Amino acid sequence: MFEAQAPTEHLATGSGRGQARLVQHQGQGLVLRHYRRGGLMARLSEDRFLREAAHRSRAMREFALLRLLRSWRLPVPEAALARHRAHGLVYSADIAVGLIPGSRNLVQRLQSVRPTPADWAALGRAIRALHDRQVFHADLNAHNLLLDAQGRAWVVDFDKCAVRPGDAWKADNLARLQRSLRKEATRVHPYHWDEADWTHLTTAYERPDATPP
Repeated sequence: MFEAQAPTEHLATGSGRGQARLVQHQGQGLVLRHYRRGGLMARLSEDRFLREAAHRSRAMREFALLRLLRSWRLPVPEAALARHRAHGLVYSADIAVGLIPGSRNLVQRLQSVRPTPADWAALGRAIRALHDRQVFHADLNAHNLLLDAQGRAWVVDFDKCAVRPGDAWKADNLARLQRSLRKEATRVHPYHWDEADWTHLTTAYERPDATPP
């Protein structure tokens, strides 16, 4: 079910580990992501995790969360397929989500052209929509935000994310995104980012019903 049909295309991802690729499944474009470890644990195993019940594995939790978020009509991709493969005391996992046609992540967009105030506002409203439903994104960064050809904003990559009570973490989510934008400014050239653009995003986040700029 998960075997990629040629041709395949590697896609930019938030982690930078190159684990996502575009595949075709029954005539539909899917983004297939293989779960990999990061940090020091990757030195022990690149893509193996301690065995647990399949429904508690990373792929199945992300799959279930995406299904829930789509039922709430939030701007996230459609969960298509998930796989949990046991290997003795460990497991590996994959997930496939629907391709959002004509979309590029925010870093790719910033490399080619400066997003408009309306683009930043769309991103702010998308984040606010998730936060209004108490959706915590564990890695909200500039790679995990997309803009499509119609100017709509999307949020992707919900590994280790969850519905979480409280409000304090919401400001931390935004701060993480701002740090990501600033970090990419030191790594990517050209990069059409201006600190003033952040105000367009936060204004729309704080007042999502206001008329876009």
